[in-house]
Amino acid sequence: MMICALIQAVGLNGQTAWAEPISAASSPAVVLEPLPVGPRKPTPPPAIPQPKVTDAFRCERKFTYQGKVFDCDSNVQRDAERLRPLMTDVPGALADLDSYQRNRQNVRNAAYVGSVGLLVAIAGLLVSRTFTDSNGNLTGTGTEVRSYSTLGGGGLAVISFAYGWVTLNKNELYVDDAVRLHNQAHPDTPIELTTGFSF
Repeated sequence: MMICALIQAVGLNGQTAWAEPISAASSPAVVLEPLPVGPRKPTPPPAIPQPKVTDAFRCERKFTYQGKVFDCDSNVQRDAERLRPLMTDVPGALADLDSYQRNRQNVRNAAYVGSVGLLVAIAGLLVSRTFTDSNGNLTGTGTEVRSYSTLGGGGLAVISFAYGWVTLNKNELYVDDAVRLHNQAHPDTPIELTTGFSF
């Protein structure tokens, strides 16, 4: 204990702390900065630059009615539904519009069937590899599974694609016919269909 007190009393020069008082002129001025009271507010990281949004290529169908331009299709799908309120008093035009929308649904169903056909063809190729002999060659069962699934599933996909392609190309005529029937019934307020491409 005595040693600790002696060490604390001795300065750097070997002099005791009470030997010579330090003058205010010889001591450097120490400026203490106030400590923050609480934690500092975090700063946000630098902003990430956002890419410019460009409109993708698309085909827009519009129609002109009484000097105003309207979208032909609803916001959900390309169905020409916004023409329906204008054609309520022309049964033939409504029938053509109904045929158009029904065919659109049929094409959608054909796409589902074609997708199932592709999955069957791929699954058949994978499953057929489980039927191999000791040399790693396909057995008769494996060959049959591969042949039937590839021909059946691939054929289903091709037929569905062909049906959808033909139906979609032919289906647009129903909208044209519906507009033509409306214009014949209402020559003073015709509908004019326009198709524009946006880049």
